[in-house]
Amino acid sequence: YKPIPIDAEKKNNDYVVSLISKVLEIKSIKNKKLVIWPYLDKARGIVTLFKRLGADIILIDEEINPPNPIKELRENKLKQVMESEGSEIAILLDADRDRIALYVKQNGEYNYYIPNEIYSALHNILAKDYQKKIINVRTIPSDLRGDDTSFINILTGVGYKHLGVILYFLLGIEVDKSKVDKAILYFEDENNNLRKIDNALTLYSLSLIKMVLLSFFAKLFMILIFCLSTAGIVLLIPLIDQSIDFEISWPRAISSVINTRAGTGYLSAIIGNLESNRKLSLLS
Repeated sequence: YKPIPIDAEKKNNDYVVSLISKVLEIKSIKNKKLVIWPYLDKARGIVTLFKRLGADIILIDEEINPPNPIKELRENKLKQVMESEGSEIAILLDADRDRIALYVKQNGEYNYYIPNEIYSALHNILAKDYQKKIINVRTIPSDLRGDDTSFINILTGVGYKHLGVILYFLLGIEVDKSKVDKAILYFEDENNNLRKIDNALTLYSLSLIKMVLLSFFAKLFMILIFCLSTAGIVLLIPLIDQSIDFEISWPRAISSVINTRAGTGYLSAIIGNLESNRKLSLLS
């Protein structure tokens, strides 16, 4: 057996670019000065991605490893670098890249945004500026300032064992009943009451299936997922043509078999926030 080497970094970045280019306007990142502080190592893949999109990257090559990086803000260092480089935004990453924070200069003042706030800002930008109909899947303790702009709100327990069940339900993939029974899953009905989700048909009863089917043609809908645990991760799933083919089977009463494509992308979707720093004010 002879292994075939692949450029995993390039392959991943190709996929991220193809994903976000179908959802967000990213050309405005060109020539924008971005400060990136990886905390540990060089964050080569992320730096390469932003450079590929035309950004001017200023890398802070100073290693630190705080227990909780989103609570560790070294403002003096950031302000010094941003002022000297003429940058208005800094991206802060933890060692394993599953947390992100933004340090942004707006109207002469510096503001710090943690994952919870970034999620709400991204959510509202997609809904208000890009007219996306969002299936908002978030953990119960997550920031709720995007709920009002959602097509539907789904709340889960903290952790992927809860989020995964909902994602499988939405994509028509069968889930073992024992996993459903152990999961904490609710949706917000038309009267803003929480109703428990114990099977996929509970979601279909909202006419969600009608919306999902429509989205394959209208290309307006997307699923936005946020997990608030030890890590803050945004999972962006546009219901539009992507690069992974698979078959989705809905209950017989709804349809037989629908062939479509779907895909996922991680925090790089935050590029959309760079279009205009002022848009972060959508948090309020």
